[in-house]
Amino acid sequence: MAMRPLNGADGAEHARGADRGGPATRGDRAAAWLLALTPLFWAGNFLAGKYVVGHWSPVVITAARWTVAAAVLVPYCRWREGGWPRPRRGPMPWGTLWLLGATGIFGFNILLYRALQSTTTISGSLLHAATPVVTAGLAAVILKEGIRARLVAGIGLSVTGVAVILTGGSLAALASLTFNPGDLVMLLAVLAWAVYSVLGRQVMDRLSPLAATTYAVLAGLVLLWPAALWELARGRWPAWSLPGAAAIGYMGLFASVVAFVWWYRGVRQLGAARASVFTNLLPVYTSALAVAVAGESLTLAHVVGGLLVAAGVTLPATGRARRAQLSPARPLPSPESGTGRTAGG
Repeated sequence: MAMRPLNGADGAEHARGADRGGPATRGDRAAAWLLALTPLFWAGNFLAGKYVVGHWSPVVITAARWTVAAAVLVPYCRWREGGWPRPRRGPMPWGTLWLLGATGIFGFNILLYRALQSTTTISGSLLHAATPVVTAGLAAVILKEGIRARLVAGIGLSVTGVAVILTGGSLAALASLTFNPGDLVMLLAVLAWAVYSVLGRQVMDRLSPLAATTYAVLAGLVLLWPAALWELARGRWPAWSLPGAAAIGYMGLFASVVAFVWWYRGVRQLGAARASVFTNLLPVYTSALAVAVAGESLTLAHVVGGLLVAAGVTLPATGRARRAQLSPARPLPSPESGTGRTAGG
């Protein structure tokens, strides 16, 4: 799952694509497939989480999930990288890696669980659909990624599709939505994920997606376990069962290890803004799994909304956006670089 450094023919192709618009390359198409499959694992995580959350506290669930992920990631990463990963150039971006753990592993998950405790599923999902908008804005400011017409149209189509799925295509249902403090927490979760995606794009100028994910998970666990131990000290012990353990295993292996490494591979190839549009496939997959597993009914709104999301995801992925080049010649700025220095030191 790890990506090798960009050099030789691959690096030349990447550099050429970074400086001009043009058709999608083979690497773009491969990344798009990974990004399209990643929300499927997260949809399964939603169903597994619905079962576990009745027996475990959200903080303990998150800590257990990422502990399982770390148990797999650390030995695999060290085997693939030949030891603890080192940056391809410049110093190790420890500050940014800590921010990745704080935002994508700790902050996003905790905020998401807290938001869903006090907001409706429809309101929360619609606000979550704003992830591409927030990510594109941050990527434009921090990474200088261009916001092209295809990306704007894709975001619009995918958000519309999400709204159709969640409201059943009813304008009255959309107009009757009310907002509460939990929605603000959901917006903070969206911001945390956007920061995780954008800063991850920056870190991968030095580290592979596998290495970046591994270090982010370890940093996140440093924050998660004190919070989990505090929950346990208050007597909130989980109710152990074989189905619960299987659900945590799925969440740790597929929804965390596979999904997060694939996510960063897609972010590295397509850029944070274009990759973020794929998150709106989550309600499509969740609806499909609900029909297949839970026996819920398939409606016309599911079909129409799913097609709109699919069109919105495909549109920006079929063209190559102008984006900052990841190469020694034009390194990206880094929080560790100091005033007036570049990521290459």
